[in-house]
Amino acid sequence: PKRLRSGVALPEACWMVLLDEHDGRVRTMAFVFPQEAPADAPLARYLTSIDRIEEITGLDLFPEFPDAVEAAFEAKAAARVW
Repeated sequence: PKRLRSGVALPEACWMVLLDEHDGRVRTMAFVFPQEAPADAPLARYLTSIDRIEEITGLDLFPEFPDAVEAAFEAKAAARVW
């Protein structure tokens, strides 16, 4: 990993997951932003699936949802940024 002069390791990327639940419907967006991402890059470039983020991090981000519901919204990346 890259390190600062102080020796602190920099992560390769950071991630963000958004979930919106309204009237029983769920929509999600997930992003992975590499450290070298340009500030003016379009957000859509970094869309990914929640499953991918869970794979990278080892986390289960939405265990409170029934498995079938969770599997459905975690499997695919959003088609566009809201």
